[in-house]
Amino acid sequence: MKFVSQYESFHLTIESRREIREGREVTITPGLAVQFKDGVFETKDKELINKLKSAPNYRKDFGPERTGTKKEKAVAPKSRASKASKSPIAKESKKSAKLNKEAVKSSE
Repeated sequence: MKFVSQYESFHLTIESRREIREGREVTITPGLAVQFKDGVFETKDKELINKLKSAPNYRKDFGPERTGTKKEKAVAPKSRASKASKSPIAKESKKSAKLNKEAVKSSE
């Protein structure tokens, strides 16, 4: 699954490194972190995907890549989001609405 972030070099620590002391023995459990490169992180590991989806900042700082389906709300990197807001479809819709208002006025 591909995740995107609005931040180009987003770093997320999922589990911190821990030291467990039992008497004189110290057991170190490694942490788990992911690094987004150019606002993108991709994995096929289902366990990691579930951990990313359950992170408190999921869909705030990062989220699933936009796929065209309405199943999940996606987060897009800023560079992509700014281009999307200036889409020709949005401009065309405003233009059509203006023409429709003019047509209604002329028919009255």
